[in-house]
Order: sequence, then structure tokens, then C-alpha cells
Amino acid sequence: MKTPTARQIARIILEGFSDYRTRFTDITLGARERFLRADWGSAQHAASDRINLYHVAVTGVMTTLASQASCLSDSGCWQDVHDAYLDLISYRTDPEL
Repeated sequence: MKTPTARQIARIILEGFSDYRTRFTDITLGARERFLRADWGSAQHAASDRINLYHVAVTGVMTTLASQASCLSDSGCWQDVHDAYLDLISYRTDPEL
């Protein structure tokens, strides 16, 4: 049974992942231009940003999920979240999902 809370949590997680992928892609798309300009400082900064981005994304999702604390400690709720998440990603082709 997918509760509204489980669907909301699944949506928060998917939105966090989507935001992460968008930001990761945006950083990556600038790589060619940084290379052609021999802008090694910016290239190093972008590499650092990409490495740190995962931590930032996960921390952001966890902070958002803190409002759902009662569900987060319930394994039954997590099963509902899992099922709701599978519904949300059923149309996506991201290999990471």
C-alpha cells in the first residue's frame, strides 16, 4: 500500500536525484570549453565541484526528508517508498536508476 507519505518521500528522492544529474551534466558540459581555453584552474574547480556534488545532493535530500521522521524509522514505510519510487521511475531510461 503506497501511502501519500511514501509517495512524497519517493518524489523527494527522485527530485534530488534529477537535480543532481542536471547539475552534474551542467558541470561536465563545460569540460571541452575549459580544455580548449587551457583553463586548468577552472577545470580543477569543476572536478572538485563534481566530486562534492554527490555529498551536497544527498545532504539536501536528507535535510528535506527530516520532516518525514516518523516514516523514516519504519521498515514498512520504506517498502512503500520503494514501491512508489519504482512507479515514478518506470518511464525513465537513466542507467543509474
